[in-house]
Amino acid sequence: METDALKRNSSISGPNLRHAVTVREKYNAIVRSARVLGHISLAFFALAFVALLGWPQIIPGQLLLGTLGFPLFFGLSLWVLRFLPLTTDGTDS
Repeated sequence: METDALKRNSSISGPNLRHAVTVREKYNAIVRSARVLGHISLAFFALAFVALLGWPQIIPGQLLLGTLGFPLFFGLSLWVLRFLPLTTDGTDS
């Protein structure tokens, strides 16, 4: 009996992943994902822009990679934002 109580309260057994995700946690996770994808798209834009400026190329096909990666990741970041909950307090209004 005592070992069962220790197992339930012990951090060795791992985190408790059975809690429901709140609306606020979902909102924060989606915004964080969109920001990361937006920063990746900005990196691709910078990769293409550096090639347009005439600076030495970092990788072959840098301009093509940058011009294809930027709209792809930017569009993906906007697409992720579609899944934002309407409110952060859990109500429908």
